[in-house]
Amino acid sequence: MNENERPQVVAAEARYRATLASLDDGVISTDTQGRIDSLNSVAARMAGWTEAEALSRSCDAVVRLLDQATRAVVECPIARVLRDPQTVTLRQRHRARR
Repeated sequence: MNENERPQVVAAEARYRATLASLDDGVISTDTQGRIDSLNSVAARMAGWTEAEALSRSCDAVVRLLDQATRAVVECPIARVLRDPQTVTLRQRHRARR
């Protein structure tokens, strides 16, 4: 990155962080290994972790979903997408488990 591009990258990062912070939905992003590299406060609250605690942990360690009817643990949707890159829709009702 050259010196002329740096202010644009910093501004884009600030917009990204402000957008995540303003959402009412939980948002988590990971690296290609499924380790969390960012999450907003809604996602942290739902998972029962602080952002600092969740960063660099695997999504399966932080995101615990239970099928509402059977109480069975549901695989983290992020792990599914990383294994098989396609849109994942959770059709059943799930609950986050802390």
